Amino acid sequence: MVYIHVGIMTRNELIAKKQELKAQAEVLERKIMAIDEVLSLFPDIQIAEPAAISAPGSYADMTVADGVRAYLRQRPDVGQSVKDITVALQKGGIKTVARDFKNVVSLTLLRLEKQREIVSSKKAGRRLFIWPSEPAEDGYRNGS
Repeated sequence: MVYIHVGIMTRNELIAKKQELKAQAEVLERKIMAIDEVLSLFPDIQIAEPAAISAPGSYADMTVADGVRAYLRQRPDVGQSVKDITVALQKGGIKTVARDFKNVVSLTLLRLEKQREIVSSKKAGRRLFIWPSEPAEDGYRNGS
């Protein structure tokens, strides 16, 4: 709930404030509709729900790279953000002493992409990492 400090206002001032807020709400609604219209122009890339995480302990005995591979293999061709992958690995019990584990995961993803084991795509400004279900003719996934 949003509270607006109205102080001591007369009835007419309150009515004017209400009209002002309604006008602002209409402007915001038009902006939201415009954003939705622009978003509809972007190609659809599936974004996995973070709820599709493996059971706790499933990454406990893996390296970060192996954990990333295992997690992405669970949902081939579905884009996963660095945050979603990091959360999944942590919930899956991966062992780390890193202060910034998300950064470790991010660097691992970039390395795996450079090695052509995974691919990435951008959706609404978010970089998503994907385990392709089919290897490309030029042979990505040469490390797995």
